[in-house]
Amino acid sequence: MIPDVLMLLVSIVGSLLLLVFSPLLHLMNAFRNKSFPTPKVIVITGVTSGIGRSLALKYADNGVVLALIGRSMDKLNELKADCQRKAPNCQVTLAQIDVSHRDKLKMFLSEFDAQHSVDLVIANAGVSDAALSKEMSYEEKAHEIINTNVNGVMNTLLPLLPSFRKRRHGQIVIIGSLAPFLSMVYPTYSASKAAVNSYALTLRHELMPYGIGVTMVAPGFVFTHLTDVLGSKLPMAVSSEYAAQTIHDGVSK
Repeated sequence: MIPDVLMLLVSIVGSLLLLVFSPLLHLMNAFRNKSFPTPKVIVITGVTSGIGRSLALKYADNGVVLALIGRSMDKLNELKADCQRKAPNCQVTLAQIDVSHRDKLKMFLSEFDAQHSVDLVIANAGVSDAALSKEMSYEEKAHEIINTNVNGVMNTLLPLLPSFRKRRHGQIVIIGSLAPFLSMVYPTYSASKAAVNSYALTLRHELMPYGIGVTMVAPGFVFTHLTDVLGSKLPMAVSSEYAAQTIHDGVSK
C-alpha cells in the first residue's frame, strides 16, 4: 500500500512539473493548432453564475447568436438583458435545462444546431461538494457531482458531434480543473474533473482529422459561488471575469 505522504508528494511534484512544462507545451501547440474564424454561433452551459456568466457576457457581440443554458429562468433572463445591453444586435436564445437531463438537452441542441450551425460549444456547467445543499447525503452529493460534471459534459457535446464531423468545422471547450493534480479534498469532485480533463485531451486527437478544435481548460481557484464557502483567502485565486477573458483569448488563438 502506498503511504499517503508519498501520494501527496507525487501530486505536488506532478503539479510543479505541469507548471514548468505548460509554457513549453503551449509554444509547441502554437505551431500545430489550426486557426479558427471568430465564432458567430455559440452554446454555453452553466451560465447563471461564475465563469459561465462571465463567458456569456464576453462573447456577447453584435451579430453573434448565443444559446445560454442554465437552471434558473430568472437569472437567464437577467443575463440576456445584460448581453443585449452590451450588444443590442446580439441574438440570445435561453434554455432552462439541467445538463444532467440528457433527452431534453439533446432535443434543444439538435434543434438549435439545425437552425444556426453551432461554431463553438463551451461545456462549463459544474458543481462541487461545497456548493451543494448541506441537507444532501454524502451519497446524493456524489451522484449529483458525477451527473453534472461528467454526464453533463457528455450530454452537451455528443448531440453536436455528428454535425461537427459532417461540416468538418467547430470548436469545443471543456472546463476541467487543476483539482485532479492536487487530490487532497473532495474525492468525487476531483474524480469528475479528472474524467473530463482526460476526455478533452483524448477527444482532441480523435477530432483533429475532422478539423475540429478541442480545448481543455483547467482553472485553479476562481471566485464563484462554488468557492464562496471556502473563504476569500484562496491561493492564486482570480475573478470569474479574469478567467473568462483568459479562456476567450486562449480559445481565439
